Amino acid sequence: MKKLSIAVQWLVLVALVALTAYVIFRPTPQPDYAPETWQDWNGVTVLSYAGIARHESPVYPSVKRLEAQLAALRDDGYRTVRPEDVRAYLEERAPLPKKALLLIFEGGRKEAFIRATPVLQRTGFSAVIVTPTTVLRQWGGFYLKRKDIRKIVRLPQWQVGSMGHQAFEPVPGSTSVEMGHFLAQREVSDGQVETAEHFRNRVLQDYAQSAQLLEDAAGKPPLLYLYPYADAGQSPCSDPLAETVNRDAVTRYFSLAFIGGSNAFNGPGSDPWSLTRLRVPGNWTPEHLLAELASSQPRHRPQSDLGLAQDWVFEREADMRNAELHLPADAAVWLRGTEAWTDLEASAELLPETAGSGALYARYTSVRSWLRVAVDTEGLRVQERLGGRLYTLCRRPPAAGAPQAARRVRLRIRNNRAWVWLNDEPVAENLPLAPDTRRGRVGFGCDAGELRVSAFSARPLPARWVLANSIRLIPDAALDQVQAVIPNWFRAGEPPGLAQTAQQDLLHAAVTGIRTVPLLTGGTALDNEAARDWAAAIDAELVRADVKTLTPALAVDGPAFTLAAELRNRGYRVVHLLAPAQALEWGRSVALAAPDEPIAVNGVGGEADAALVWLKRVIPTSRLALREIDGAALAPNLSTLRRYDSMPGL
Repeated sequence: MKKLSIAVQWLVLVALVALTAYVIFRPTPQPDYAPETWQDWNGVTVLSYAGIARHESPVYPSVKRLEAQLAALRDDGYRTVRPEDVRAYLEERAPLPKKALLLIFEGGRKEAFIRATPVLQRTGFSAVIVTPTTVLRQWGGFYLKRKDIRKIVRLPQWQVGSMGHQAFEPVPGSTSVEMGHFLAQREVSDGQVETAEHFRNRVLQDYAQSAQLLEDAAGKPPLLYLYPYADAGQSPCSDPLAETVNRDAVTRYFSLAFIGGSNAFNGPGSDPWSLTRLRVPGNWTPEHLLAELASSQPRHRPQSDLGLAQDWVFEREADMRNAELHLPADAAVWLRGTEAWTDLEASAELLPETAGSGALYARYTSVRSWLRVAVDTEGLRVQERLGGRLYTLCRRPPAAGAPQAARRVRLRIRNNRAWVWLNDEPVAENLPLAPDTRRGRVGFGCDAGELRVSAFSARPLPARWVLANSIRLIPDAALDQVQAVIPNWFRAGEPPGLAQTAQQDLLHAAVTGIRTVPLLTGGTALDNEAARDWAAAIDAELVRADVKTLTPALAVDGPAFTLAAELRNRGYRVVHLLAPAQALEWGRSVALAAPDEPIAVNGVGGEADAALVWLKRVIPTSRLALREIDGAALAPNLSTLRRYDSMPGL
């Protein structure tokens, strides 16, 4: 009996040792993370949580609700990515998974880390916890400490980011009860307003100190910054220097920055330092969250009216009632899913109140980059914002004695040209736009007073290229569907010559906003010297005909590397037409030779499909075109190509 008792004791001891060893040495569950399989270029969904509560709350989800939400996202196909993946995507260096998701937990609360970690492990997700670094040295266990940061970064589920050092703390304002935002307003002490130099240094030091403290604790620089109060100096009450000061500082120390908190989706071309996220309310069901995210996905269909409130992102007290959008001063609304729109047509009736000002926006990526048509008591203005500068491209004064009434504004953008109508009368035609303003959201803004918007419609214009030797081969009714014409005007072995009819076609296309991209065939067979001579001769012919400014891009047939390089040396952008087999063999090399040049797979069938799958792993779909099977439907005996990201359902 004694021997049996000893044996049982040894078995219990061995079991305890084994259990302890399992707990200590068990492998940490890894997130579902496979970048080598990614090939999506649509964008990234970003969600943030202000905290995790023990029980249900309108602000903070419980652990049970958080897990239900994340499990629903996983089952719907969402996969989490890391900040470095988002930055690589925005720089067009790498794709993301389909339904890419970045999760952020705000505030640096220790309970968020403790409660969220098991949920992340069970769902296969990862996240970023962002913290104001001043709390790292505070007494108590509510916030993360330096030792906690060291533990966090050892787990594959977590990275750390910043909310500044003291950036969330208010600064004294101009009265004893008025307080301002640390990053946006100057301090007032004993009636003395902080100098511009002191304000700049104070803000810069806050970014620097926060970044350094997190790097010391984590062992590597933080990549992500989240603005407290969603204020990067862009609000009307901010100091005039605040936007520039914050921009200079955040770009120096961080790779990504998030400002807005009401829109989850960030599409291609988004400003890395002016991104948006959706702060998830604590009482949302998984179904509510999925429906909200579905409404934010890229939109390819036309919008024939204002639709429903869920079709819009509302900022600063804007709302929708009585079938109209209502915007108070400094408010904005954005049509969901239009982040990637390039060529488009939009119209609406704008009714600013007396002395008010309202605008229709297009290609909006941030407060630093947009095109707008503004109306107020001074008339109509077409304006473009590029960084810190505002350019007025066109101005139309109001009609003498005209009463205040709704003004119907229509805007059309194709390539880098714009057309504007006011009350169905043309105001501006063929306005040149900066090449920097490529894509972005459609929406409305109100600078002063109140703006009412009705009778809205908007549609993206297809990015279709037609292989035709003359624009006159395309019926007038179909020109609306064409972005570019690719005529085969130059053939290797023949002296380049531009006929008078070709020059007329070029001018006709330019007036209608259609780009002409002359095609060069036979270039793959040329040696270095022959390619250089031919490129020089073509350039000289386009200069002689005085049409070089109308042909900033030329197309080459096949993997003509030497010819393409010679054309680039002369200031041309090159479009590469590759047969499916050529795309499979040479597509990656062509893509790497010039990171901003399009590739068109000129063929259909299984080999073409395989080439597209391969190419989507190395270049954005905005640079990828494919042959349309039904291209002849546009015009008899014509072949068409269409940019991949403008094709619904792909």
